[in-house]
Amino acid sequence: MERFFLAILLCLLASICEPTCDDILITDFSQDNCIAMQTTRDTFYYWIDKMKSCIPQCVAYEEKGYLRKKCPCVPGYVCGKRCSGTTDAYLVECETNADCKAFPRSRCIETCVADARTCMAYYANTTDYRTNKFTAQKFKPACQNDGFWKAKQCKGGVSGRCLCFDSIGNRLFGEARYSQAADMTCACSRRKAELLAAGRDYVSFHCNSMGNYEELQCDSGLCWCAEEKTGEPISPLVPEKAMVKLPCYVATKVGAQYLRQCDSVTYANAKIAKILKQHGVTHVNMGVKLCDGDGAFGAFNISQGIAYCTWRDGTKISTFQGDSSTDIGSLNCNCARDYKRYNHGLTCLGNGNYQPYQSYIENMKNYYYCIDDDGFQKTEIIGQRLDNCTLYY
Repeated sequence: MERFFLAILLCLLASICEPTCDDILITDFSQDNCIAMQTTRDTFYYWIDKMKSCIPQCVAYEEKGYLRKKCPCVPGYVCGKRCSGTTDAYLVECETNADCKAFPRSRCIETCVADARTCMAYYANTTDYRTNKFTAQKFKPACQNDGFWKAKQCKGGVSGRCLCFDSIGNRLFGEARYSQAADMTCACSRRKAELLAAGRDYVSFHCNSMGNYEELQCDSGLCWCAEEKTGEPISPLVPEKAMVKLPCYVATKVGAQYLRQCDSVTYANAKIAKILKQHGVTHVNMGVKLCDGDGAFGAFNISQGIAYCTWRDGTKISTFQGDSSTDIGSLNCNCARDYKRYNHGLTCLGNGNYQPYQSYIENMKNYYYCIDDDGFQKTEIIGQRLDNCTLYY
C-alpha cells in the first residue's frame, strides 16, 4: 500500500507517468466518464489517453475559442486551415493568406476544427440533454477514447433501444430493446463494416439480431465456430465443405449451404463485378440489392430506377418507395421497417424514412418536435411547426 501511494506521489511531482505507473492506471476510464461530468449547457469535457498523470482526469474544453488553438488536437477534432481574427473569419476554409483578404489582418492558419464524423464532435455540438416528453433522455453518444463512435449506442433511455453504428456514426445492422441489450456488442456488424470500408468486395460473416456474431461463421472459403460477443474462433478453421463437422453446425439452422438467399445473390454479383473489372470494365452496374447483417434481405431493393423499401423476406413494405437517382444517398427505410416491426404511431415520408418533424394534438392544439433518422426525439415540443429540423444535431 505504501508503495502504491509513493508511486502516485512521484508521478505527480514529476508531472509525468513513468512506465512503473502502468500497474496502477484505472484501465476502464474512458471518454464516457468525462461526458457524464457535464452539468451545464456550456461546459463539456474530454479525456486524452496517456495524459501526463497516473490518475485519469477529465479536462474542460475552454469556454471560448478552443478551435483557434494550435494542433495537435483533442479527441473529436482534426487539423485544418482557417482564417484567423474573428468568429466569421474562422468559418472560412483557406489554403493561403490571400484566401482571407476579406477580413482585415487575417491570416490562413492551421488550427483545430471539429471532425463532424466523430462522436466527440457530436457531443460537443449537442449541449442540451434534458428529459423529453416521453421520459427518455436525449441521445448522448458513447465515445471511444480516440473520439470516434462506439459500436453500441443506446437511445430513448431505459424504455428505448440500443443500435449498432460504425466508427463515424452510420447506422449498421443490429438492435435490441435497452432492457435486453446487456450482452450486445455489435462486434460482428462493426467488423463487417470495417472490412468493406478497407476494400473487401464481400464479407460473409453472419451477425445475429444484436449485431453480435452467430456461432457458425464462414468467410473466404473457411469456416469456424465463433464466440458471440467477440468473434474469436473457438474451434479449428476448416474448409467450407467441411463445416458440417464443426460442433456449432446445426442442420436445422444452417442447412446444406452457409450463404442465405440475399447473401448468395450479393456474393455472386460481387464476384462477377470483380472479374469484369479485372478485364478492363471500369464501371459495372449490377444493380443494388442490400442484405441485412445476417444474410436476410436489406432495407430496400432498386428495380428500374425505383428504390422499394423491403422487409427481411424480400417483400415490399406497403407502398414506400423513392427515386433511386435522387434519394439513394439518404434512403434508409427506417420508419417503414420500424412500423413493420413495432407498429409505431410516428409519421413516415413516402420513401420510408422518418418524417423529420412530428406532431400530435392535445387539448385541441397542435404540438411539434423533431426526430432523428432512427425515430428518436431531438428537440423540445413546441406549439408551432419546425421548418428545418436539420438545424438541430
